[in-house]
Amino acid sequence: MITITKSRFARRSLVLCGLAGAAVIWLMLSLVNLQLVSPRKTSGVSSGGIIEREVLLPQRGRIMDANEEILTSNMQSSELIADGYHLNDPKTISWALAYSKAVHSPFWEKAATDKEKEKLVSGFRSKILGQAASKKDGSKEHNLAKILLEEPEDGPEGVDMARKKLEELYEPEMVKEYVQAHLEYAAKVIAPFLPDMSVQDIINTVEKDGAIPKKRIVIAKNLSEEKAELLRQAIQNARVQGFRFETSSKRVYSVPECMVHILGYIAQTKDSGPRPVALSGLEKQLDDQLLGHNGIREYRKDAGASFPPRIPASRMPWTG
Repeated sequence: MITITKSRFARRSLVLCGLAGAAVIWLMLSLVNLQLVSPRKTSGVSSGGIIEREVLLPQRGRIMDANEEILTSNMQSSELIADGYHLNDPKTISWALAYSKAVHSPFWEKAATDKEKEKLVSGFRSKILGQAASKKDGSKEHNLAKILLEEPEDGPEGVDMARKKLEELYEPEMVKEYVQAHLEYAAKVIAPFLPDMSVQDIINTVEKDGAIPKKRIVIAKNLSEEKAELLRQAIQNARVQGFRFETSSKRVYSVPECMVHILGYIAQTKDSGPRPVALSGLEKQLDDQLLGHNGIREYRKDAGASFPPRIPASRMPWTG
């Protein structure tokens, strides 16, 4: 009996040691993956930059009959939205103003690499912000505002405090000039893609009584997917800030009168949010296959400013 007890104890000890060893190995592999395999997810955070991920919604899959005739399709459209908060933020819009100055400077052609061009843009941005600074570098107010802007506290109160310190950091009249200059620059970039709107029309849509209200402002509706993508690229390439796209999709049925009892339908409900849900018929039965999978586009962010993606979308959406 003594031998059996010792044998059982030895086996149990061996199992426990094996589990502990497996846990240690798993932890080590996780650390290796974090530092070596996926450094992009954590790089840039310590230097003031963070990665923002935009979810790319997939198109809903099509339904066909036995003869491969398409019974359902999708019609996507986008709205161009101006963000009044970002358009009033000098640290945000200074990237576009700096880029505009950099590309028209004699040093731009001499910059041989993208890194040198980025350095040139950063230099112009520092000068632009320095000209507007009412509290110079090294002062107590400047250092506090810089900390709050780079690492705002969690929650709305922290963001409001950062904005308040930002307003105290720069001369109001100079900021007003920057805001107006950025809006004019942005309107010149956007206008060629909107034939029904001139540069002045875009400015008038954004401005109210000579100022930009701090709210969501709709610039254009029903933009095709192709036009929205071209305009998005133009905005990113010009470093224009404070504009975004909101995309919606409309389900189109080729023979709605005859097939509605079989195909069913999708619609927005009180609990579904902006994305419609399947409510009946084949749409509901095949919903998992028709939904597809979301994609992701990554942006580098710095104190409220979004830059053009330095890499393509890390994962394109999969159509259902």
